This record gives sequence, C-alpha cells and structure tokens, in this order.
Amino acid sequence: MANKLKLLAESKRFNLFIVGLIVLTSVLIGLDTYPSIAESWGWLINLIDNIILGCFVVEIMIRMGAEGRRPLRYFADPWNVFDFVIVGICLLPIHEQSVAVLRLVRVLRVLRLLKAMPQLRMIIQGMIRSLSSIGYIAILLFIHFYVFAVMGVSFFGRADEVHFGSLQSAMLTLFQVITLENWPDVMQPAREHFPVGGPAFFVVFIVLGTMVIMNLFVGVIVGGMTEAHQEIKKEYESARKAKLQKQDAAPSPAEKIHVIEKTIDDLKDRLRELRESIKS
Repeated sequence: MANKLKLLAESKRFNLFIVGLIVLTSVLIGLDTYPSIAESWGWLINLIDNIILGCFVVEIMIRMGAEGRRPLRYFADPWNVFDFVIVGICLLPIHEQSVAVLRLVRVLRVLRLLKAMPQLRMIIQGMIRSLSSIGYIAILLFIHFYVFAVMGVSFFGRADEVHFGSLQSAMLTLFQVITLENWPDVMQPAREHFPVGGPAFFVVFIVLGTMVIMNLFVGVIVGGMTEAHQEIKKEYESARKAKLQKQDAAPSPAEKIHVIEKTIDDLKDRLRELRESIKS
C-alpha cells in the first residue's frame, strides 16, 4: 500500500491535479470579494471551497501514507511542513461573520503554489540562501542613508525644513529620493540656496544608492538562485540515476524466463545423471 501511495504522490497527474485545485481556490477567493457574486453564489463558493480543503487533507494523508511505517518522515521536508501548517490554519473554526479573517485564511492556500511549482521553489530557496549576504548589504544601505541624512540636515536644514528639518524626516526624504519618485522637486529648495552643492549631494546619493548598493541586492539574489538551481538540478539528476539503477537492477520478464529455463535445463541434466548412476 505504501508503494502504491508513493507512486500516486509522485505521479505527474496527481501533482497537476493539486496545482489545479490551488488555482481554482485562488479564483474563488477573488470572486468572493465581489459583493454581488458573494450574495448570489456565496453558498456555492463555500461548498466548493470546503471540497477543495477536503482534497488538500486527503493529499496530506496520501503523502504521509507514502512514507510507510514512518509517516513522520513527511515532516522531514520543510516544504511539507509549510503545506501542513497552511492546511491546518484553514481548518481552524472561524465564524462566517468574520469575513476578513476568513478571506485571509483562505488566501494562504495560494502560497501552496510555492511548493507545487519547482521554479517558484528555486526562487524562494535562492532568496533564503541570500539572506545572510542581504543582511550585510542592508547594513551598508543604512549607513549610506544615515551619513547622507546627517549631511542633509547639516547643509539643508534651514533651507528646507520640510524635507531636512530633522534626522527622521531626512531619512524619509532620502528613501523617497532613492526610489526616484519626484526627486527633482525635493532637490529644488536645496538647489536654490546651494546651486552647486545641492545637485551634487543628490546626484552622488542616487548614484551610490540606486546604481551601486541596490544592484548589490540583485547580484546577491541572482547568485543565490543560481546555487539553488544547481542544487535542485543535482537532486533531480541523483533521483533519476537512482531510478535508472533500480530499473537496471530489477530483471526484466524475458530475463526471468531465461533464468527459469536455464534452471529447468540444469535440473534435467542432474536427473539424467542420477538415472544413469542408478542404472549402473
């Protein structure tokens, strides 16, 4: 039974069926946000939603049953724990009048696509691998903001109290500038009082922040995704090799028939020798 459940859990059709259910429940969650549809077809949406939730519970039972006598091995994979937690949250008894909470719980099922699609898993694993490096880059970015915020308050505090009147307002202003959102308007008061220093301050800040530090984030994440892609590729290759070795190790029906025929021929020879020995 465990082998049959394992074949079912690893089959392509079964996984595509689960992905289809996740997409369907995502569409139902979106339809439920329209008041006219919710009033007319809310009962049908809730019915289909409960059926899909039951299918998710059955899926988890199948995957746990595929582990044989050690079903707790299902939780050895962090992605399985992720799925189990999401389905468990959806099973919590939430009153139907708490529409916002109910929709929030339902929308968590969309996150199951992260596990169902290997490409999304690769991106998430790459981001997780990059967290340590991203932390150091975030510290560098904070230092960049802090230094220029202090400089902005010192130089432009009196000329532009709205944007550089205090350290916290300067930090918020620089965050707006680094997003390149209306930064010429922010620069205008400083430019009027400091025709050269004002534009130079903003140009240097944008070049260092947007063109250098922000690109470091992209580079680190791309490197992490490359490592995750190589790791997933190695896992697939090792699984494929193990499957091929298993197939090679198992004799084919023709080979089994050949072995049986050879054994029968050997037994006939032994019987012939025994008859001759008895006669003699």
